[in-house]
Order: sequence, then structure tokens, then C-alpha cells
Amino acid sequence: MDYTVIGIVGFDDAAEELLYTGLREFPAEKVILVHTPESKARASEIKKHLVKIKLPSQLEEMRNNALETVFQAVYKLRSNERGKKLVLNIDTDRKTSCIALSAAFVNGVQAIGVNGEGHVVAYPIMKFSYYSALSEKKLNILRKISDAGGVNSLEELSGLMQMSLPLATYHVRGSKSAPGLEELGLVEVKRHNGRVGVKLTSLGRLVLDGYVEVECGEPHCEKKSKAKGKRIEQLQPLKTRV
Repeated sequence: MDYTVIGIVGFDDAAEELLYTGLREFPAEKVILVHTPESKARASEIKKHLVKIKLPSQLEEMRNNALETVFQAVYKLRSNERGKKLVLNIDTDRKTSCIALSAAFVNGVQAIGVNGEGHVVAYPIMKFSYYSALSEKKLNILRKISDAGGVNSLEELSGLMQMSLPLATYHVRGSKSAPGLEELGLVEVKRHNGRVGVKLTSLGRLVLDGYVEVECGEPHCEKKSKAKGKRIEQLQPLKTRV
């Protein structure tokens, strides 16, 4: 099977070599080179070399290499290339490798890397949808916390949500049988002067903004998913150059 291989191109001197190392074990029918405006020249040079070996490729520009931007880029490509077998080489840019691995995980994209001995490592990726663990109530709580820029106490959150304090605490802290927003890594909880403050984590913002893949096989899910975060067409598009 041929793959669509994605590589983020930064300023690593070994980027092209690492890309080709991955291609030896994961042969591509197309290569997508994701780059920032600053690394466009390097990505264009790699693209020229791919043309010489008659391997189709395209450039995708993202505005920077920040966490949210990388997540958005992987999510957008995952959606654009639906039905294709995607492979993300996370080592073509060491600066974003950890972010890229996380983005691959939440979007169910196969991630590969190259170890110190030059061998390709295929990371085990099991698709995880946060929406399967999030009720509409928990998503509304995330939205309220986001709109408020964080809350100083669970009592404040209880008031904003117009729900009892025990119920607000349950949704944030969870229970033995059900994870709360804190355990899911979507909010950060800090104690100060006897109060429990709550704010969104980076992952919480990503989930709320819709930068992770949403899939569900139940008949009601399509309607519900439209209310969760941004629709894909609302995301800032990547700039594509074939």
C-alpha cells in the first residue's frame, strides 16, 4: 500500500534525509511538506528533489509552528485526505516533533520517526475521540470557563452554569467511575487560599475549537457534532502549492 506522507519542514539540516529514510519503509504516492513562511525556501528545495525522482508532492503553509497551528494543520490535512492512508513523519522537524506526535494521536494518524541508529520507528496510534468521553454538559462547562477566561473557584463555576456545587465539582474532578475534565487533561485545577481555580489547558482549547478529529457512528452524532467547536470549513485554511 502506498501512503500519503506528511513531513513538517523547519530548519533541521537532516530533514530531507529523515524524510527519505521514512519513505523507504512507507512508500508514498504523494508527499505533503508542511512549512511556515520562514521555512518555505527549504521546503521548496526538498520539493524540487522529489520532482526529480517523480514523486508527487505539494507544499502546505501554516502561519507558525505553535501547538494550536500544528494541530490545526494535521486536522485539516486529515480531513482533506479522507480515505487516504496518512503517515506523519514527526522527526523531519525536531522542534515540533512532540506536538506532531500528539496531533497524530488525537487524529488517528500513523506517526513514524527515525531513531539514533537510522531505523524507522512506527509509533502505536490508537484513535481517541474526546467527544466520546464528553457530554454536552461538560462541553458547555468548557465553553463557560473559556468565555470567562478561567474561574477563581468551583462556586463561581457553579453560578455561571446555574448548577449545584456538587454537580459542578463532579464534572470537573470526576469520580471513580467517570473521568472529569481535570483527568481528561482539558482543564487545570489550582488551589489558592482554600479555593479551587479552574482554567482551560492547551488541549482543552484545542478540543473546544475543534482541532481534533470528530467521528461517531451513532445516528444522532452528526447533528450534535456541529455544535462542538468550529466546523472544519471555519478553520483557517492552509495555503496549498502543488
